[in-house]
Amino acid sequence: MLYQIASLGGPPRKLIENADGPITLLPDGSRIAFVRDNRLMMVANSDGTSARTLATASASTAYDRPAWSPDGKIIVCARYSSADNSRSLVEINVKDGSEKVVASPGWLSLAGITWLPDGSGLLLTARDLETKLLQVWLVSYPEGKLRRITNDLSSYIGISLTVDGKTLASVQSERLSNIWTMPAGNVGGARRLTFGKDDGYVGMASTSTGRIVYDSRMGGLWNLWIVNGDGTNNHQLTFNVRDNLNPSVTADNRYVVFASNRSGKTELWRMELDGGNPQQLTDTPGIVGAPNCSPEGKWVVYHVVGEHKATLWKVSIEGGVPVQLTTEESGYPVVSPDGKLVACHYGEARADAPIKLALVSMDGGPPVRMLDLPAVLKSPVYRWTPDGRGFIYIDSVNRVYNLWSQSLDGGPPKQLTDFSSDQIFRFDLTRDGKKIVLSRGREGSDVVLITNFK
Repeated sequence: MLYQIASLGGPPRKLIENADGPITLLPDGSRIAFVRDNRLMMVANSDGTSARTLATASASTAYDRPAWSPDGKIIVCARYSSADNSRSLVEINVKDGSEKVVASPGWLSLAGITWLPDGSGLLLTARDLETKLLQVWLVSYPEGKLRRITNDLSSYIGISLTVDGKTLASVQSERLSNIWTMPAGNVGGARRLTFGKDDGYVGMASTSTGRIVYDSRMGGLWNLWIVNGDGTNNHQLTFNVRDNLNPSVTADNRYVVFASNRSGKTELWRMELDGGNPQQLTDTPGIVGAPNCSPEGKWVVYHVVGEHKATLWKVSIEGGVPVQLTTEESGYPVVSPDGKLVACHYGEARADAPIKLALVSMDGGPPVRMLDLPAVLKSPVYRWTPDGRGFIYIDSVNRVYNLWSQSLDGGPPKQLTDFSSDQIFRFDLTRDGKKIVLSRGREGSDVVLITNFK
């Protein structure tokens, strides 16, 4: 929902439904542009009336972060291509909706776009292919000449510019994430195993022997690493093959399944625990993610984000033809300890029908049970309890993050850890539930102003 509120406060007024991400205003404030369903570039009057489709992204692409030019003639936005997992700048003509690429290199991510007041260029917060760092850039328009404004190890998210174009503002963020392990129920026994910067921030998985496979962005690209449960023998498993994320380990510790864009688009891959013999498991038109291995080691359940919705699928650990499990909006699957059920996010996010946690048969079909557990859904990752009677998830109270458990049958949640500082980004359990592995750390951010950047 898109709302309007007075700058001095007051009641909000709903303008438009189904408006994704940030919007952009025509410089005189009379019109707005926004993205709908990832693929439609929409324009409307600033009061929300007369909304219409200006342009439609081609198959396997999506629009994001529109920015209206100072003369009002074009809208520049990011265009994501799932075919090669790249992002580019494109301009859309406001008069006829035609699309043209803005001269600039491809980007790994674009986190902010704004015009210089005179229309001579665009300021970006973007992650380039060479350094892999989210920095502030200036792209001249229409020539496409590129100049880097910041040059450090921070990340810059979002960008805004004063009316005179002399000062820019952005959010400079710093993050520290490392792997920890602890016996279940014994926070005092928690031990830090790694000393990197982004260790396990996106994903991690525990083996039955206590080793931990995790992703880390050491060197710019996301790669998979493995470390023993006592912190020894920490070493890299994947090398120079684009990004590799979200590991899941089979129960027999033979394979690691993960998401990788090494083929040009994000698919599921399998490799041995030592990193050898990689094999591609899926080849889909959508974006694949969140792999979770079944307890008997036969299947990998995952979600596919298509053009219009996400659905659940499974594929044999040996590869082959994937099997679709759901037809409605669903994602983030976690297989139950007995291998019979899959817990997942289910349904579209609407004001009158929020997302639910669903239990789906491993054979597919409509949910066998719907659960109203908003705290579990809010967690960036959740796991079944070893007895299959509930879930373990991350929650924060007064900005202090801990693990909690929640019974399937409701009742009050139970706090499992008692950390007094730092965040928990991800976690996993050994299959017997005796050990917990976590990625813990902290994120900090500051609003920074930069002048004299031209």
